[in-house]
Amino acid sequence: MGIIAVVIIYSFLVGIINLIFPKIFRPTKIANQLPSVSIVVPVRNEIRILKESSKSLLALNYKDLQIIYYDDASSDGSSQYLSTLSKENKDKVRYIKRNSPQKGWLGKNYACYTAASKAKGEYLLFIDADVIISNQDLLSEVISFMKANNLEGLSLMPEQRSNGFITKYLVPFIMQWPILNFMPMKLAELIKVSFFANGQFLLVTNQAYKAISGHESVKHSLIEDISLFKRLTSKGYSVQTLFNSDDIHTYMYEDLSSSINGFAKNLYYVFGGNLFSFSIWQILLFSNLIPFFYLFITKDALPLVILILFSRLLMIIRNRGSILIELLMFPVQLILFIAISWISIYRNLTKKVVWKDRDIYSSSSTSIA
Repeated sequence: MGIIAVVIIYSFLVGIINLIFPKIFRPTKIANQLPSVSIVVPVRNEIRILKESSKSLLALNYKDLQIIYYDDASSDGSSQYLSTLSKENKDKVRYIKRNSPQKGWLGKNYACYTAASKAKGEYLLFIDADVIISNQDLLSEVISFMKANNLEGLSLMPEQRSNGFITKYLVPFIMQWPILNFMPMKLAELIKVSFFANGQFLLVTNQAYKAISGHESVKHSLIEDISLFKRLTSKGYSVQTLFNSDDIHTYMYEDLSSSINGFAKNLYYVFGGNLFSFSIWQILLFSNLIPFFYLFITKDALPLVILILFSRLLMIIRNRGSILIELLMFPVQLILFIAISWISIYRNLTKKVVWKDRDIYSSSSTSIA
């Protein structure tokens, strides 16, 4: 139990530090002069949420704004909707339709790169088609924040929502718990290292994006958001990733099946993309699960269980979650997280990753580059 205790104490301390120094977006005064912005939205079969998300983008209170939708061979009605949307909003919306990415590219990466090449904005906002912005002034606020803090890149972590009973608790857990309990975000800020980023809302200056060759430099990466920010920091650009649960929310996955397939697609690469780093992450995950099983054998595990649950409680309160349900669900969330991570390593090592009816490995030499 020695190494388990060390991991749990580490997780608890990191969680406390992240609570004391929360990486939450807090808007600054809106600047008098705001640059032009192009929003890039890659779309592939997103009609379930596309109408609502597009309305939220069109409602943004921003003067010099261009919205570019790249339709990657959608077959669910997204194409027809976007065609009509662009005709009705010719002054603001541009619609690009393609049938497939070029050889050697992942679909989303190619969509972002191609759309960005048509962008006129001084800033580029890459945002997923299932993201909804509820604050009409958010774009003005984030641009002003970047200018005030001399940033070339800013990524926001939206509130994760789902209508499924299990996914309602699973998706936010996977997206936030490893970050808040294992990544010392304040340390990353001090040493100017980018641990993570979120492609659901990723804002960069067009100048910095072109300087690193944009998505072309990460064209076969399943974690293109993290890879882009790593490239920016390696070239001396300043970036930040912050949480924002008030102004942005997203519906990533609506059921357990899509959650498993979606996370299994890239968790292996989030874990580092090699067996050693994957094994380290498994030790971290299992260390927070094993004490619950040890309770059936010995009460000596009780202090560790209490510490784990107390750490989880602090995060639930921070995120305004349902305390009792979240605490009861924690072992289930963790078991599912571990199971999906093992599915991810199997599928990626055997090159059997299919996402939205497309074989990932047939068109790209996938990596974490």
